[in-house]
Amino acid sequence: MIKKFHPDYRLEFHDQLHQLGETVADNPKLMHTAIHSALDVNWLLKNQIPEDIEHIYKEVKAMGFLR
Repeated sequence: MIKKFHPDYRLEFHDQLHQLGETVADNPKLMHTAIHSALDVNWLLKNQIPEDIEHIYKEVKAMGFLR
């Protein structure tokens, strides 16, 4: 949903996304889940969510993940 926001509003999420990325990276089980769900934690840490994130999500779901 974050991609639906105007870029100026996305800046407000920068700190929270970074903190979420650190939390995932510091927890081996969360990191394992992120990897298997095609979530690149660097997207969160760098606040660089791909423009085609919805397409990526649909592909991962079609592979049987994210039920």
